[in-house]
Amino acid sequence: MELATRSLDLEQYKDTIISLRHDHSCQQLDKKIRQLQPNLTGSTGFLIKMEIKRLAQVISRVIDLRDMCKESCEQFEYQGVIHSMDPDGIRDFKKEVKRYQGNYTLGVYEFVIGQARKRYRENPNQHVLNNLPAAEISSLVKFHQRHEERLYFASKVTVFSEDPANLSYRQRQEMGIPAITTDISADGVSVKVIGLQALRLTEQMYLWFYELEQEFSFGLPLYIPYQQTSKERKDDATYFKMQLNSESDSPVLNEFGRFISQQLLSQKRAYRVPVENTIEAIQVKADEQFIISRLHSLPVYLTNHQETWYPRALFHTKNNQPLSAFLMLNQMPGLLTSFCRRPELQNQLHEGLPFRETYFLLRIIDQQKRLHLAAIPYFWITTNHRARQLLKRVNPRNIRLIQVDGCSLDSEHQAHIPSSLPDSAGEAFETLNRKPNPRALSIANRLQRMLVLTDISDSMDRLQLFDVLSQKGSEENEFKLSEFLLRNQKSDVELSQARAETNDLRAEDRFDCRLSLKLTARNSAKMRAAMAITSNISTRGLCVEFDSPHSFKRNDDIYVDFLNLPSINGGVLPKQTYRIVHAGEKSIRATISGNTVNHEGRKGLRAFIYKNLSKLQQTGCENEVYGLSRVLRNLYASNHLFPYLLTSKTSQLRHIRNIALSEKSLVPRVHPNIDAEQGIIELTQNEVFRSLVFRQLQTVNRDTPYAPFYILVIAKQRTNKEINVIVRHLDEIKDAGKLRMLLASLETLGQPYIIRVNATKKGRVFNKYIRDELAYLSRFSNVKYQDCLGRLRDTTGIVDISDVTDLLL
Repeated sequence: MELATRSLDLEQYKDTIISLRHDHSCQQLDKKIRQLQPNLTGSTGFLIKMEIKRLAQVISRVIDLRDMCKESCEQFEYQGVIHSMDPDGIRDFKKEVKRYQGNYTLGVYEFVIGQARKRYRENPNQHVLNNLPAAEISSLVKFHQRHEERLYFASKVTVFSEDPANLSYRQRQEMGIPAITTDISADGVSVKVIGLQALRLTEQMYLWFYELEQEFSFGLPLYIPYQQTSKERKDDATYFKMQLNSESDSPVLNEFGRFISQQLLSQKRAYRVPVENTIEAIQVKADEQFIISRLHSLPVYLTNHQETWYPRALFHTKNNQPLSAFLMLNQMPGLLTSFCRRPELQNQLHEGLPFRETYFLLRIIDQQKRLHLAAIPYFWITTNHRARQLLKRVNPRNIRLIQVDGCSLDSEHQAHIPSSLPDSAGEAFETLNRKPNPRALSIANRLQRMLVLTDISDSMDRLQLFDVLSQKGSEENEFKLSEFLLRNQKSDVELSQARAETNDLRAEDRFDCRLSLKLTARNSAKMRAAMAITSNISTRGLCVEFDSPHSFKRNDDIYVDFLNLPSINGGVLPKQTYRIVHAGEKSIRATISGNTVNHEGRKGLRAFIYKNLSKLQQTGCENEVYGLSRVLRNLYASNHLFPYLLTSKTSQLRHIRNIALSEKSLVPRVHPNIDAEQGIIELTQNEVFRSLVFRQLQTVNRDTPYAPFYILVIAKQRTNKEINVIVRHLDEIKDAGKLRMLLASLETLGQPYIIRVNATKKGRVFNKYIRDELAYLSRFSNVKYQDCLGRLRDTTGIVDISDVTDLLL
């Protein structure tokens, strides 16, 4: 309870004022003040009394708590004054007004505001708990891909189970079932049938578009044959999805097809286009990009060669470089091969099931000052005293605790993720839907297993592991370090490496390529043609180099003759129009000028690039197979072993929006008898957990991009099947002895789980994968387009969680 006082001199008598504030009209007020403060001077007692009287003054001030609890505020009117308060504030208001005999006084005003401030300080998010949306389970790769563009199209039709052209007028009246279309495309339609008449329909149907006949002129009745593909019952209606029966010999099919393509699909802006699957794809791909851009684990992809699993590809990101450097992958990639060939890993990889192992990695310098890397399984340290003694002698800077997660891959189906739209939606979607180039695809098809290496060295300090391990078994079995040293052995399998793509703001990828050109100025007859060679190309631009200084300037329009690039129609490509956007002494950069869609140079370069993708090198990606980066990120996104939580902030509401899971995710449990997914949803709704997540996110900055912390979770299932999740922040326990005592005491209540939570803020929005779908969405629904942009802006952080209970228990 807080009340403001008029004078700083009265601050020490605050409790007295609060306790007597409702006795402002009591005749014995002076006596009560003396009883509580017997040592008062006369003047001070008078000031206390005047303060109590002041708080009893009737006022008409507005109480507005929206700055502290905007999401849960509502309007509340009392005696003609409209206030904005949350339910707790309204309850305090009514209670306090009642004690002031129904009057709205200054004491009521200060009491309500003081209580709200106190609640906000203790828990800034408590006011939104009841309004928090539950976190939704989502995927990083799954969305519906539309195989054809459709339009919302409502037209009355009659449905028949046989060709109405062979029926009499009376038979058509008796057999026809009234229906209405809901959407249409060049190859299919959806219809809605009311009532039980739908039971009479067969898989082969005929639709009579009689309403279209009345509106437009056709040479024949529109009896169109369809094949049923699915049906769904909702309330009293049945919805049928149908595919056009193209094998039918109906003479009106060609005319109907031209009408759909020319009159309807060509006027998409005039009709409503279903965009739900595009919205879904934008959200899924955006979440994937937020996660991949902040990925700190190192994915390793393996292939089977002569019954042994070898590393075949590595996926590098900006944030997993420290781990990669510790493993010395650039200087000695053979160490990774040696690590992957450890017997316990090979056994798990052969089984193909998701698994988790933990290793201590040690950098050791021998007497000849040669650097070695040792990988010691965690269980050796927990059971062998000599292994622990060795660990204590190694400099802490040369020790890493690595969590290794593994699973199988279905690279044939997971290496390529197309757009949500068909090729017919535009050239951009035709490009997105293309499978990876043959070279990248040949590598992908051999990737059958994945290991994900994660540095959890912070647990050594946060969980006082060395102190805890000292209490473990003290076997004196022989321990030979040489058995755990990794050898820089040559692999029988080539190791490919790829970096995560970044948003370089280019519309299209550029490739190193040498093509001979002849350049001529379009507006200057005096300027002689110049010979040049491209250094890199894209379908929309060229980077050109000259042997000697040239006379071209920025913004000049030029003709480009491609001397050794055949056109798509045969022959060469003369006089292609370009505009110079940058001019150096011996180089220029130029982009397409004029009509981009019909530009022959663009078409020729596009065909040339697609034909030679396996041979071309992407600019800035030396020694990297083009397309491999996207293949590897798709495989990781399809099989990520960590559950990822995406946090969001809308106005004052901060919450965990999504829980991204894959079929392989190792979801931490909170109770042995509670489904893991249900348990993690309950955990995200726990206020202690949420507060810790958002508190840690506030500590993230450029110097500390990640904020890991550890929690102890124990859940109890009540008789009414409700789950009570208890969360304890382990960073608050600095003493290993106290931690052991806590774990021992909690075991009497149930199974405790220790979870590592790693929080980081989102990176810059990387729209390379969703740019074209966003543009498509903006054409047909600007409101939904803005909603998608808002969702991108509102995303604040990414949190990965993993179960590390085995480190202590």
